[in-house]
Amino acid sequence: MQELKQKAFTLVEMLVVVAIIGILTTIVVVSVAGGRKKALATKAKADMMELSKGYEMAASEGCRTIKFDTAATTGGSLTCASGTGTDKIYANIKSAPQGITYSVTIGSTTVTMLADAAWSGNIPAATINSGYTFSATGFSTGIFTCNDGSTTGTVPGCSCDTKDRCEEVK
Repeated sequence: MQELKQKAFTLVEMLVVVAIIGILTTIVVVSVAGGRKKALATKAKADMMELSKGYEMAASEGCRTIKFDTAATTGGSLTCASGTGTDKIYANIKSAPQGITYSVTIGSTTVTMLADAAWSGNIPAATINSGYTFSATGFSTGIFTCNDGSTTGTVPGCSCDTKDRCEEVK
């Protein structure tokens, strides 16, 4: 009579398979987390560029005073208050990404927005040439800043806080 042998996996083989699955899962989770952070930083950069370009466009079209209106339904809107293009929206930022804080300074007034929250206030009409700084900070450091160079020691334009950060948000 022939004996039937039942084939099965040994405990060691099962543990090896579980260990391999655990290592692969860890690699995937780390990759996805890094990509999410990079995407948030890229959105912050795009929003700051939108504000900067909107401000410059308003100035070039003859706007004399600009306002930053923060209605709850529309987010933060950069709008011409007087001059050519009155009430035209030049930029609109609805929300800051999670973990990032936006800051808008026109003249001497600053408003901020934390992720998933409302803007801290409005900037009523400010003279178009009174200077601006738009910045995004988060992840324990600055991310991206745009300004007109009116603050001593600053260069007009947009920049990242470090070369590494600039590489991160290209």
